[in-house]
Amino acid sequence: MKGSDALLSDELEMAEAYFTSTKGFARFFKAMAQKYQSLGRWGGSVTLTSLKEEERDAFSTLFRADFSRQKSITISLERFAKALELTRFSHVSPISLLEAMQGESLISNAERIASKERAKTEFIEDLLCRYSQPYCQRWLQAIIAKKPGTRSIHATFESNMESLRVQMDQVLKALADLNQQAPNKIERLPIFARRITKDPHGFDPSSDTGRLLIQALKSLDSELPERDPLTLPLTGAEELTELYYTFGLLRDDLWNFVTCTGITATATDDGNKQLSYLSEAYLQHVTLNLPLREVVRIGKAYSGLPTIENCETNVPRPSLNSSSKGAQWLNESGKVVFVVENSGVFSALVDRFRECYENEERIESANPPLLCTHGQFKLASLLLLDKLAASGTLIYYSGDFDPEGLLMMERLLLRYPSQAKPWHYTLADYQLAHSERVISPQRLKQLDRVVSLELVPLKEEILRTARAGYQEGILSELWRDIQGSKSAK
Repeated sequence: MKGSDALLSDELEMAEAYFTSTKGFARFFKAMAQKYQSLGRWGGSVTLTSLKEEERDAFSTLFRADFSRQKSITISLERFAKALELTRFSHVSPISLLEAMQGESLISNAERIASKERAKTEFIEDLLCRYSQPYCQRWLQAIIAKKPGTRSIHATFESNMESLRVQMDQVLKALADLNQQAPNKIERLPIFARRITKDPHGFDPSSDTGRLLIQALKSLDSELPERDPLTLPLTGAEELTELYYTFGLLRDDLWNFVTCTGITATATDDGNKQLSYLSEAYLQHVTLNLPLREVVRIGKAYSGLPTIENCETNVPRPSLNSSSKGAQWLNESGKVVFVVENSGVFSALVDRFRECYENEERIESANPPLLCTHGQFKLASLLLLDKLAASGTLIYYSGDFDPEGLLMMERLLLRYPSQAKPWHYTLADYQLAHSERVISPQRLKQLDRVVSLELVPLKEEILRTARAGYQEGILSELWRDIQGSKSAK
């Protein structure tokens, strides 16, 4: 004879077969399963609307009531359990029947969430044990705390844990390696990716693993002091390039460049030795497009030639006539650099400088210290300015009179609070540069981020007129400073 467990199993199979084969019960059992999972217990009611004929017939038979005219029905789970006891399946547990009908074990939503959280905790605790380096520990703790930027990790854990496991291992290996790198060591991103993941594209920003690395670096970067307030949140390629560089990784080091003239520098990897190619360019009045790969080699940068106490070098100095206007750049060495955003303005200023001194037969005069950013700051521009600021240089910046131009000036004021100076950003200059080009309300809204006192009057005037002004309109004013003043006004 069969045992009681076998009899119950047979009865459950017959009950499942009956309710599965009888038309009209499919929606009802699915709704009961959902109700049980949401409550985490047997209780509550389910409602079905737009009843079909076969559903009305099935309910009338099971519940021994007339549902033939009803368009909807609300049945409690307890009523179903009592109705089941009056059938030949009276020994079948209603929960067991639900599980058999749904083809899976029915655990409550709360139990499911708790189970996932336990699995996630075990997953992260395993990573905490295997990756003890500070960068790894800080990032994993940020994930546990569900800090900003970690939401996608929790979502991926639920949807594809095995894929996330591989990605997390690769990113944590990367963080561990970066944590142990020597100060000032720079490695190109594809080379780094090949070394860590065996794939030079392993950390491409467009890949899942690359995006995960960026999230980790952003989380770590948010804890660093003295950060540039306008680089966050990351909104573009240049901010991303700067983020990588903060952790010793380099990308786009050839197309990322700054144009400069009248600048010299010492090498960061060769004691305090002057970079001869910059010194020669200075002596030969050459303008350079300086790529990021060269900027990272610079220790300190100077406007003109550095003083002997600042640099151990025997590079000959140009024999500038001390009475010439050009001599001031030698006398003011390491003190002032002029920065413009527009390449046409940059070239026009250099042309005027050369024409002036050639006409006066003072062709030995060195070019003024002048930089061009070519629009929004690239990392090469910011790093060179960092190195000029480190040598005590004052940074005079001139840009367009529009939201983008003022925000660039604002960024420099925040980054170099004691050394950045607005260069011809007055209301009078705006009148000279004024155009009829209308600035859209969307662009004007960007001026909300301009808060420096030096720029507020200009900001308010631009908001009032909604008209842009351009550097070309103040070219003569800029030239007058370069030609004869020792500091920009």
